[in-house]
Amino acid sequence: MASPGVWQALSLTAKDSGYNAVGASFAGAPGIVLGRTPALAWGVTTSQNDAQDIFVLEEVALAGAGGRTGYRHNGSVLAFTERQETIRIAGASPVVITTRASVYGPVINENGGLAYFNSDERLYKENGFSKPLALGWSPLQAGAVEGVLPALLGLGNPRQTSSWRHVQALLANYTAPCQSFVTAFATGDIGFTAPCLTPQRAAGQDGRYPTPGNGTADWVQFVPFTDMPRTLNPPEGFVATANNKLVPHEGFSGAYQGNDWGTDGWRAERIVQLINASFSSGDGKLSLAEAAAIQQNVRSAFAERAVRAALAVADAKLDAGARRLRTTLAGWDGEAAIGSQGASAAFGFVRELALLLRGAVPGDKTAFYSPFYLVSRVFGPAGEQGDASPSSFGSDAACATQGASSCEDLLAKAMSNAESTLRRLHGGSDDGFPAWGDRQGGSRLHQCVFAHQLLAGSLLSCLAGQRASGSGSIHTVSKGQMRYDEDETMPFVHGPTYRALVDLGRPPSESRIAVGPGQSGNAFSPRYGSNIKLLVDFLYEPMAPGTAEDFAPWRTAQGLADPLAWVISPP
Repeated sequence: MASPGVWQALSLTAKDSGYNAVGASFAGAPGIVLGRTPALAWGVTTSQNDAQDIFVLEEVALAGAGGRTGYRHNGSVLAFTERQETIRIAGASPVVITTRASVYGPVINENGGLAYFNSDERLYKENGFSKPLALGWSPLQAGAVEGVLPALLGLGNPRQTSSWRHVQALLANYTAPCQSFVTAFATGDIGFTAPCLTPQRAAGQDGRYPTPGNGTADWVQFVPFTDMPRTLNPPEGFVATANNKLVPHEGFSGAYQGNDWGTDGWRAERIVQLINASFSSGDGKLSLAEAAAIQQNVRSAFAERAVRAALAVADAKLDAGARRLRTTLAGWDGEAAIGSQGASAAFGFVRELALLLRGAVPGDKTAFYSPFYLVSRVFGPAGEQGDASPSSFGSDAACATQGASSCEDLLAKAMSNAESTLRRLHGGSDDGFPAWGDRQGGSRLHQCVFAHQLLAGSLLSCLAGQRASGSGSIHTVSKGQMRYDEDETMPFVHGPTYRALVDLGRPPSESRIAVGPGQSGNAFSPRYGSNIKLLVDFLYEPMAPGTAEDFAPWRTAQGLADPLAWVISPP
């Protein structure tokens, strides 16, 4: 979530080339990145493939180089490629730094890089961070990204995308960043493709930890496009993706794909559940209204599982505050909806539990930022069977490291802490809890923060930044990712700022789009935040070419700000 927004709604046609698409794009992209043509509709989510490694270099002095150093690689000593960077600062002298690069890529722990880890001296030394660390990232390979722009531009040209075969020919040239493309054709075909320039690593290496940078663990090759995950017309009759794991943890084609999808499997699983429910209750098809309802779903199966563990704690373990929280948790419906006190109680409990678990992994400063630690190691990944009782929560020995005699005691402590925090945020009142994300109602919890990308933290942030009510959580289909750090208000900092509903069997004017927070990057423009209401209230506008005047009646009826002109077409 940011101001200005990443996406702008756009309709673009070019008669000579045949380009004809409508959807969303971002500054600098000469085409539609997400959207539809008369023949194709497509969407994109990050696939989160592990396409980078950290290589630990062995630094040695270069003979006769006046104190300069190089590094060992395949039995030779190579010189770093050095470059002078001048950073000009208003009202002060320029700062000149020297950056270095290796055969793998740039050295990243110099000039203040990796200060986050360097601040923990023990972690720094144990992981070898005192040595030069080079970033190996597949897009840094020579010529690696030359086909990305033509691939994206081609998707908006009906002459190049009339069939699955044509789209595959385009995406074969797409290398980075790693994405999951879902495609639907006017012919009725549907498909999924996850292109990415994915490294095949040396035997014994999977990329999870810093790797020797002496040539013994270099990448072997890149996985061929034809071996990347894809499907055409799957038997289920649908494709669903939400930044979730696409392949087993061990990867495929000898290529490790990553290990950090724990928080997002819940979202994909919920989408599948909702689609199957719609299929079984109707004619086996998904209407635009049903698709919209899925996009808007804010039920958190993860939080429900956490709540079940809390409700199973013995009453004798609970103090008065924990019992008060339990009463609210017991009546919660699992919806992270704006105004829900149950959602505030549930995620307040999850946050406090995450903070208690913060030291479970020595030196791990990310365990409390995201509840990934909880999902993957405490309550299990999405789809895993089993109860959520205190006995299944974890080992008492592990919980004892956090000052609790048992895991049940740890859960009780998290409940008590959550009640205390929420009561304080509610002005010390014992009359309920703050309402989840309800900025209009005065709640400070889970406000949606559109921070200005440059001015956040400055005196001008109050003018350039924007706030709104916010629903959802990190695990809901409509994502409302919050920070689980020392900010006890759990601000909503990451979520969808583009939604689309397309039926290629119906007139283009019946497709719908929501892009926010606004069309303008000028903080003083009425269009700077004109679409926040679209995002917060789950509203849509026609996804079709038109002028500002064409959209004025529709937007006025929806209570939106002045109409936008978002069409670029040649005369």
